[in-house]
Amino acid sequence: MPLAEFAVDFVFGGLYGALVTVIALLAAIPYAAWQGVRRLGRRFGGRQDGDARPGG
Repeated sequence: MPLAEFAVDFVFGGLYGALVTVIALLAAIPYAAWQGVRRLGRRFGGRQDGDARPGG
């Protein structure tokens, strides 16, 4: 499968690049999800500081 190896090397730049990419994604995906939850909470109620409890 030389084409698959070429594609992986082209996208990730080898093993080191793939490792850095995976670590970055493991850090970025949960952070982005948390930011999305905070924004939804602010949009649908609560205070501007991110507290989504009704009332208050």
